[in-house]
Amino acid sequence: MNRFSLLCHPATPGQAVRSVTVALGSLTPETVTLRYELDAEMEAIVLPVAAAGHFQDGLWRHTCFELFVANSEQNRQPTLAYSEFNFSPSCSWAAYDFSNYRAGKRPLDSDEGAGLAPRISRRVSGLDVELSTAILLRGSMTTLAMQKLALTAVIEERSGTVSYWALKHCQDKPDFHDRESFTATWPTMERTA
Repeated sequence: MNRFSLLCHPATPGQAVRSVTVALGSLTPETVTLRYELDAEMEAIVLPVAAAGHFQDGLWRHTCFELFVANSEQNRQPTLAYSEFNFSPSCSWAAYDFSNYRAGKRPLDSDEGAGLAPRISRRVSGLDVELSTAILLRGSMTTLAMQKLALTAVIEERSGTVSYWALKHCQDKPDFHDRESFTATWPTMERTA
């Protein structure tokens, strides 16, 4: 697994969060695994109540962990298309395709997206929360054309503060859709003995 530390956007400093890390791996050519770890004063963090996971829009408005996957090229032609996945500590999820920067948004909650429903589990202790998920990818996402990833998190505190975490921040305001912030690469498949 590849391990990444996320950076808090300087315009949105949180008071209760010490760190956000993500472990990223691939068990099969079609399945990516993510383990988000939030190290914080948990009594100060707003965590949605755990429930049966289902597709839910607007998860990013509260504590949420995210993955963006960009088509770096398709048929040797650059493309601006990308996909966004949201994972809530409630175990709800969302998935969207975009045809361009914040344009052409299409939720994947239809029959086509039904196979995308991730398996999400969470563990909360006094010091941290760990959210683990495995996603079965579809179609072109499983090709080497999908090379660039953005790993992000939105953390809501009881004080009303919301901090935005990413591998890289490129603008004065948080913008997880900025392709310049897609800096991680696709994991290689893990081998088991």
